[in-house]
Amino acid sequence: MSALAYFGLRERPFEGNTNVRFFYVSQGHGEALARLRYLVRDRNMGIGVLTGEIGSGKTITRSVLERMLRTTAFRVVSLESSNLPFVHLLAEFLNQLEGRPPDLTGLTKYELLFRFKKTVMENVHLKGRHLAVFLDEVQQMHPGTLDELKNLTNLSVGGDNLLTMILVGQPEFRDTLRRMPQLDQRVSLRFHLNFLGDDEVGRYIQHRLEMAGREEADPLFSDDAVRLVYRESQGIPRLVNRLCKLSLDQGYSLQRRQIDEDIVSGIISDLHLQKGDRDETPRRKWHSAKM
Repeated sequence: MSALAYFGLRERPFEGNTNVRFFYVSQGHGEALARLRYLVRDRNMGIGVLTGEIGSGKTITRSVLERMLRTTAFRVVSLESSNLPFVHLLAEFLNQLEGRPPDLTGLTKYELLFRFKKTVMENVHLKGRHLAVFLDEVQQMHPGTLDELKNLTNLSVGGDNLLTMILVGQPEFRDTLRRMPQLDQRVSLRFHLNFLGDDEVGRYIQHRLEMAGREEADPLFSDDAVRLVYRESQGIPRLVNRLCKLSLDQGYSLQRRQIDEDIVSGIISDLHLQKGDRDETPRRKWHSAKM
């Protein structure tokens, strides 16, 4: 019997953090989603900013919002990594809007901007839609590129803005904004995504298990195990996923029907020793099982 079948699952519940089916609407994630959705649907608010620590769930929140925008009302341009020169960003925008990358040979920045506006007018605005631009990892972007991107929010026709831009990045991007008042003043909405609270981690784990197909009423993770997962992860979704994935592997190898505190503790000890934390408890042997 496979590990999935053993635990009553149809798919892996803790593999990564970007599958929108597994999105858990915590208090913070739900508020971020609602605010950003309002910003985009308003169409005239220019720029929104979503920040959060590594592993806090920024990317999956952005992906859920993209899926929520009706294709009859919006066109979406989305970049997972935005650390590109402005001209290359424009080229990628056109690639996603037109379905083919533009030939930049001999093309001036003015000509590229003119083509971008023309494409947005013909392929988006005149079809009754609005362009939503999502840029991730913006803390890596050069200030000059950010300044040029800001100017795209000036594109309008008859008082209607042609696009809304969502900038997603790590906390240090807030410092970048403070150093760039010309950009900071264009931000109509900003939200900082915090980690899961101690009362949310258990519900987060249960949600992912249910999305993966588990129907049994008995909790797979004991209360003590959940508390230990929270204490070690501090509510960071990516770390919660990692601990739970490894704990399931170990539980299967031991043929346990419930993941208890002892299993999670062994995983934590092993991970700390791998990082060289010699003051941790002696290493426990555990064996990875393929899900």
